[in-house]
Amino acid sequence: MQGKFKVITLCGSTRFRAEYERVQKELTLQENIVISVGLFGHSGDDEVWKDGVKEMLDEMHLAKIDMADEIFVINPGGYIGQSTAREIAYARSHGKTVKSLCPLESASEPKVKRVTPAFITELREGDIFVFGSNKEGMHGGGAARIAYEKFGAKWGEGIGMTGRCYAIPTMDGSLDIIRKHVDDFTEYAAAHPEQTFLVTRIGCGIAGWRDSEIAPLFGKASELGNVTLPEEFWKKLQLR
Repeated sequence: MQGKFKVITLCGSTRFRAEYERVQKELTLQENIVISVGLFGHSGDDEVWKDGVKEMLDEMHLAKIDMADEIFVINPGGYIGQSTAREIAYARSHGKTVKSLCPLESASEPKVKRVTPAFITELREGDIFVFGSNKEGMHGGGAARIAYEKFGAKWGEGIGMTGRCYAIPTMDGSLDIIRKHVDDFTEYAAAHPEQTFLVTRIGCGIAGWRDSEIAPLFGKASELGNVTLPEEFWKKLQLR
């Protein structure tokens, strides 16, 4: 406490800049002293990625936690990255109260498997069909054809939201390229907790990848409460 004011440090991925600003305003109006991040590396502050800067900022944020009575975690859709998980663990080990935008999964509880149905014939309100595509958006076969014929995927759009679908290219490059597309998807899903993303076995059909190669790319996505994964992916993630 600083006088009559509680001190709260904000934690979470800097990709959620708008949520940071909203929560900071709300907590300030509730008569709290709010300590936020100094730079938003995932939202345009490129200085973060210069040599040594991110490491310095990570260390500084732990000092900000030391200064606080509690932390407030910015985690739309339940998204928690590695840095944020480290900050939560640090805060708890130092006796700080931990609050959050969305419920935090207890480390003592098993993760819940949210399994994508093997056959999807209709979507409920808020459901998004996630399928493997090619960058040209030629939705001629497999799940891509279902996306095009049933769920509004647009011909010629092969990346991101299209109709009631989300396209992840799997036909046009290496696993590293697919990983980047999956990370983009994870960020999008985390920012839209009001929607449920039904991930199909992307890349494991026509594209020719194995479940053991694709499933690990969805490690972060598996932590989101609004993302379902195929049973085959859960098995490879060893979350039974």
